[in-house]
Amino acid sequence: CLFDTELHHSRITVAADQSSITSGNGPVSILSHVATAEGRLMWALKLVSNQTCCMVGAVKDEFAGLGGTLQPLGRCIDTAGYGGQHTMLRKNDVISVLADLEDETLRIWVNGKPVLKVFIDGCVRLGLTTWNGSVFEIVDDIDVEDLLQAETTSESDPMQAIVDPESDYS
Repeated sequence: CLFDTELHHSRITVAADQSSITSGNGPVSILSHVATAEGRLMWALKLVSNQTCCMVGAVKDEFAGLGGTLQPLGRCIDTAGYGGQHTMLRKNDVISVLADLEDETLRIWVNGKPVLKVFIDGCVRLGLTTWNGSVFEIVDDIDVEDLLQAETTSESDPMQAIVDPESDYS
């Protein structure tokens, strides 16, 4: 997926090729350029700035809160303490996001390490909330099949339990 050129807050600057963004004061959000109710959406984002406050995850396709944070909080990682899966990031970390609507799961890895696996359904877009000059680039050299394979061959799976599928994601 690429960054959408219209579905973002005005304080986010999207590169002409849609492969990188820079945020202004935040929180402000941007969405992927496609939505889907079937198949897969994938982002691999590299944090190239020292500003590490962000939220990354999936939102319903009708999400309109571009001047705020991603909702629902249960479907994102969160470095800013808003209530998503708390995750620490550093400059040059790579965040891989897979929304698999066939399996109804959202998976997120940081530098290849699994950090979130939750139930999703419906039509979704990938989303990113940033603060105060964060810069992200889309990277192409991440193979989601390798990440999934490493997850299934791991002796201890830190993501065994999927969040309650009966939770309200609206």
